Amino acid sequence: MTVLILIFCKILFTREEAAESLGISVRKLDQLAARGDIKPRQIDDSVRSFIGELVRFANLNTAEVKQGGNASEAKNDHAA
Repeated sequence: MTVLILIFCKILFTREEAAESLGISVRKLDQLAARGDIKPRQIDDSVRSFIGELVRFANLNTAEVKQGGNASEAKNDHAA
């Protein structure tokens, strides 16, 4: 017998929710977005961050964040 379990979780976060989920201030979140480290999306009149984007950012190492690049660019730079 196959059991299917569906788990529904929130996938879009406000600036405040995104900052809280990462354990940083909204100001820091805005700085990271301005540098391109986190890429929020404009949806109608509001800005939201996808959970996948927050997880991607959380998995970056500190050197990649300080360089201001995304993970794939940083990995490509190190491979060269």
